[in-house]
Amino acid sequence: MSETITFIDNIGRNVIGTLVEKTDTVLKVKNPSVINIAQAENGQLQVQIIPLFLAEFLAESCRANGTVWSYNTATVTVADEFEIDARLIEQYNRISSGAFAQAQQPQQQQQVPDSVVKLFDE
Repeated sequence: MSETITFIDNIGRNVIGTLVEKTDTVLKVKNPSVINIAQAENGQLQVQIIPLFLAEFLAESCRANGTVWSYNTATVTVADEFEIDARLIEQYNRISSGAFAQAQQPQQQQQVPDSVVKLFDE
């Protein structure tokens, strides 16, 4: 199983993705997504995972493999002892793998997204 990494990018976004390679200068991440946290109208927090780049915008030849992005390690922040909840990783994996699979299907065959995943107890 690939390692999932979470970090803060140079403009303060929480990013989750699949770690491809980590060197002293570059952090390569496959299919990075932004973890967006917003307050709902009812006062509760909503957590959304939004792909950094939508698969629908890629040429068909690139959709099957997803995208790999290189981040400069000098401009990102990675926590030393940090592990996110498995439910968030599961949601990222569904969105990441599903987005690129759906982008390959003809428009009329795309499925309706899964229901919202509840991450925290009320």
